Amino acid sequence: MSFIAAFVDSVNRSPSSRLSLAVLCAWTALLAVLGYLVLVRPGYAYAAVYLNDVFGIIDGFYRMSIGQMPSIDFGSIYGAAMWYPGALAMRLGFDGAGALNLMHLGTAAVFAVMASLICARRFPLLPSVIFVGFVFSLVLAPMRLGGWYWHITQAIFYTRFGWAALAIALLLYIEPRSKDRNGAVIDTAVLACIMLYTFYLKITFGFVVIGFAVVNALTSRYNRRISLSAVGVFVLTILLIELVSGYNSEYFSD
Repeated sequence: MSFIAAFVDSVNRSPSSRLSLAVLCAWTALLAVLGYLVLVRPGYAYAAVYLNDVFGIIDGFYRMSIGQMPSIDFGSIYGAAMWYPGALAMRLGFDGAGALNLMHLGTAAVFAVMASLICARRFPLLPSVIFVGFVFSLVLAPMRLGGWYWHITQAIFYTRFGWAALAIALLLYIEPRSKDRNGAVIDTAVLACIMLYTFYLKITFGFVVIGFAVVNALTSRYNRRISLSAVGVFVLTILLIELVSGYNSEYFSD
């Protein structure tokens, strides 16, 4: 036991960013395999409560899979990011339950990769592994936040997804151990993606992330650089989406 403790301590003290990232990516891959075996492969949907919400979500997936757009062809207070992953799963041949499960697994894996990119350059290995596992579990587990332990459901998943995205964004308050151009590009890309995702998932989450970016820009020169760059990418992207499709106007009106 003393050998194991010494080994963990030696790795946890000063791992290189590349070593940390490699370990975290391997950890993410293991979680993804376990998530597939536990959630996706059985092929069940989970709705001990809020069955009506689950049916509404599957209906939205189907509508998008046949070419309809939320807020344009059917009413939706949620953005396109709420529906696109499940619609893509349906286009790949999955049924409603399979689309829900694959969307959860895919989103959990993407979030875990983003968390790994942020954590590898900022934190020791053990806290990074714990945080990546937390984010993955928060997205994947079919539970209602704030509910009882028997409230097993894939309904209201956007709340779990939004909080997971916000948790990753908040890590960017802490500056990396070493600052370089490539790292700044990665941090900017992650923050911009989180802004866009939360904005088109549920607009209230998007406003919280944007507010964080504005406040974070006041904390240090490095944080100002990545935060303002991410806000710029976000603004340009939503303007481009509006020019090409006019979707934002319909989204806001809903």
